[in-house]
Amino acid sequence: MCEQDMTDNYQSMESLLKKLEDSFAEVRQALLEANQKTAFYEGFDETIRGAVANALEVAKGIRLRAAQDAEAAQESLERETNQVLSEITALRERCQQFYEELRLGREAQQQQLQRERESFQQELDEMRAKAEREVSLLQERSTEERNRLLEEIAALKQQRELLYSQLEAQLAGHLKTVESSLVSKDEAAADQDVAQRNAAASPEGHPQAITPPAADQVLAQGTQPEKLGTAAQQPEAHPIRPSTNGDHAKTYVWDRAPTGDKKSSSLTAASQRRRPRRGIWDILFGRY
Repeated sequence: MCEQDMTDNYQSMESLLKKLEDSFAEVRQALLEANQKTAFYEGFDETIRGAVANALEVAKGIRLRAAQDAEAAQESLERETNQVLSEITALRERCQQFYEELRLGREAQQQQLQRERESFQQELDEMRAKAEREVSLLQERSTEERNRLLEEIAALKQQRELLYSQLEAQLAGHLKTVESSLVSKDEAAADQDVAQRNAAASPEGHPQAITPPAADQVLAQGTQPEKLGTAAQQPEAHPIRPSTNGDHAKTYVWDRAPTGDKKSSSLTAASQRRRPRRGIWDILFGRY
């Protein structure tokens, strides 16, 4: 058993040794190739070193100039930054001063506006109170004036009613007088016309007895006897009718009834033109 293990270990060691020999051979081959390459590049060593030194010098100069330019730019930037900051500080101070002046001016303006508003409000209150007093006074005066006008209107209405009643009473008396005078005149004219017709109708010149119409019949029919020859027929008397004049005052006129005869109607129109209509003032003042 131990021999078998030793044999196995020996075989494994041989295999490992063989692998090591192969690896050593490969390393030796690589070393030879490296030596060949090193020998090839050893000829360029001095040239490369000079070029590298020159490149380093150039790079150092470039770096130095870049550092100097950077420092100059940094200094210029710092100066410009400081200048801009100083200008910003000055502008900030001016802005702050302007804000302060604006605040003070606004406060002063607000105070002035407050004073003006208070004075204006006081004047407005005084004017409103004065206007209210004047309005109340005017209302009182208008109320008193309206009451006075209403009293005057009521008094005028009473006077008008009293005057109307007095005028109606006077008019009734005058109308009765005029009616009685007209009736008497119409009766006398009727009697005269009857006598003339009787005298003209008698063949031997003796008047015939013709009974004249009664006065109440003449008044009831509203007619008048005709006149002979060229005498015009008098218009029929109709009852007195009231008519209205411009200020609602009653006016009484005499109507004339139309007739069928053209000649009589023309004569009646002529008589109406000759005798204008009589109003209340004509009757009151006796112009009839």
